[in-house]
Amino acid sequence: MHKSNFIEMNFYEELIQEHFPEIKVPKRLQIFFGTEEHQKLTGKFVSNLPHYRNWPSVSFLADGIQLLFEEYQDCELEDEDQREHFMPFGSIEDSQFLAVNIIRKDCPVYMWEHENGKFYKLSASLDDFIGDYLHDEEGENEERDDEEE
Repeated sequence: MHKSNFIEMNFYEELIQEHFPEIKVPKRLQIFFGTEEHQKLTGKFVSNLPHYRNWPSVSFLADGIQLLFEEYQDCELEDEDQREHFMPFGSIEDSQFLAVNIIRKDCPVYMWEHENGKFYKLSASLDDFIGDYLHDEEGENEERDDEEE
């Protein structure tokens, strides 16, 4: 008997299927939400977000992401064509959220800014985001002049 590579559909895949049935969830996100990885990273602090001085905490839990998907249907995007490329995947303080580019298998991570509807790229992949942006303790960003993309 051989071990299957099949991962049972998780809450995130169900949300995608419900709201965007034509989109297939990349394997990396299947693993992130299909294992305890997302739970272990909930409550960590996110550094270097545009327009933030203090590092906000992040949640990758089902209830918060469910709400993000409902709000995402109505939020204004700077470029409406991006709606099916970027999917909410983490809630942070205020009205912003973290999103992944779901059409890329490496799942680059972005922050969506509610004031201008823009997605700001944070990392080239989900793994880079986890390694470079998530921290166990609160911190502050250094002041920057480059608050735009």
